[in-house]
Amino acid sequence: MKSRTHYKSSNIELNLITFIFLSVPTITPDGEFHPLIDADDFVLASGFGSLKDFIDRTNDQTECMNIKQIKSHLYLKYVADYYQVDKTALGHIKYKLIGTEFQNSIWKVVSSIKYGSTASYKDIALKAGRPTAIRVVGTACSRNRLVLLIPYHRVIRSDGTLGNYLYESKIKQSLLTREITSSNTQNH
Repeated sequence: MKSRTHYKSSNIELNLITFIFLSVPTITPDGEFHPLIDADDFVLASGFGSLKDFIDRTNDQTECMNIKQIKSHLYLKYVADYYQVDKTALGHIKYKLIGTEFQNSIWKVVSSIKYGSTASYKDIALKAGRPTAIRVVGTACSRNRLVLLIPYHRVIRSDGTLGNYLYESKIKQSLLTREITSSNTQNH
């Protein structure tokens, strides 16, 4: 559903489209997970925690949105399948990147990290063609609002330590352990 809002200020005229977005909470081993889905079935943001915490964390993308919580959506099956170690499950979920050109380029590189693998912030900077932008890569990762779908939990420090994660290092460790363990089990 969508409605139009018309704004006029001085010589500037804007037509804004306001959508009703859907939040579909599901319980995972890492806590409550919310994908925020638009009218065209694209996920615009996703994350862990209560709906209020999730909205607060994604404030820059959700502050003007009308959010309706629903109980079921096909994407919940894909999230559940991911937690049942289906390496390809999340690839069935459509999403939109909402960021700067640089952030989008970093997120695309992060998206290429295979399930069960990791890459350092430095590796991401090199692959993005910005070898000196290691800290900026970290900032771009922290701005990613498509948790799980853009797997920045797979990005670690060059020394092999976890690094930061928006949803606590224990969730990052849990996601990595699950992926690496299932990859090692399936490879033997």
